[in-house]
Amino acid sequence: MKKQEVRTENPIGLKFSDNIVFGVWCRKNPELCKHILEIALEIKIRDIVFIESERYIEPGINEHGIRLDVYAEDDAGTVYDVEMQTVDTGNLPRRTRYYQSAIDTDWLMPSQEYTTLKKTIILFICCFDPFHMNLPRYRFRYRAEENPSLLLEDGTERVFVNAEYVGELAEGEFGSFIHFVSTGESTSEFTHRIVEAMDELNRSDEGRSLMTLEMAMREASEYARKQGRAEGRAEGRAQLVLEMLLDGEISLDVASKRLDLTAEEIQERLEIYKAQRGGTV
Repeated sequence: MKKQEVRTENPIGLKFSDNIVFGVWCRKNPELCKHILEIALEIKIRDIVFIESERYIEPGINEHGIRLDVYAEDDAGTVYDVEMQTVDTGNLPRRTRYYQSAIDTDWLMPSQEYTTLKKTIILFICCFDPFHMNLPRYRFRYRAEENPSLLLEDGTERVFVNAEYVGELAEGEFGSFIHFVSTGESTSEFTHRIVEAMDELNRSDEGRSLMTLEMAMREASEYARKQGRAEGRAEGRAQLVLEMLLDGEISLDVASKRLDLTAEEIQERLEIYKAQRGGTV
C-alpha cells in the first residue's frame, strides 16, 4: 500500500474539532459524515436518508432544551446523534441520558406505541479520554447485572470515541481519523478528504462568517481576561454576537449556533438590545 503524505489542517482556518464547525461541515458533506459513523461504530450504512446539523429539541416550554451537533437517520431507520466534544465537562454520562430522553420525546407522538421508538445511537467524539482507561472507544448498552449476556434490547446505544488514544487497537482509517481530530494532522486518504472539505468550507461565505465571529469572540475573551473581568464575559460575548448580527456580518443561523439559542430567542434578545441602544437599526 502506498504511504500517504502527511497534510495538516489550515492553522489559521476553522477547526474541524469545533462542535459548531463540525456540524456545518457534516451538513455540507453527508457522505464523509456517513463514513465517520461507519468507522467510529464499526458498522456499514447504505445511505443517510436524513441529516441535520445543529438540531434544537425543546421537550417542553419550561424544560431544558438541547442542541445536537448532527442529527441523522439511515436507510434502516436508525437515528444517530453525533457530537464533537473538546472539553471534559465531567457530565457526559448524564448528558447522554438526557439527550436520549429528549430524542425519544421528539420521535414518539402521543398516539404511537413504544414499539415505534427508533433505534438510537449517541456518538460523542471526544478530544480526550472520557473514562481514563486508554481505550479507543467506549460502547455502552444496558445489560442485566446478574447475567451480562442478557441485553435489555431497548434500542439505545452510547459510544464515546477517545481521540487521544494511541495504540494498536486503533489502526487504519479509524486510527488516522482520531489522530486527525486530536492533532489536525492528516495521514490517510480519508482524512485528506476531510481536509479538502474543510478548505472548501473556509473559502465559503458561511465559513468566512464563522471565522469572522470566531476571531471577534477570541479578541473579546482575551480583552476580558487581560482586564481581569471573569464576571460578565458570557454577556459580553452575547453582546458582540448581537452587534455583528445587526451589522450584517453574520447570519441569524450563525448567531443562534454560537449563543446556543433558538432563532426566536435570538430575535427576542435582539429587540431588547436594539431598544437599549436607542432604537432600531
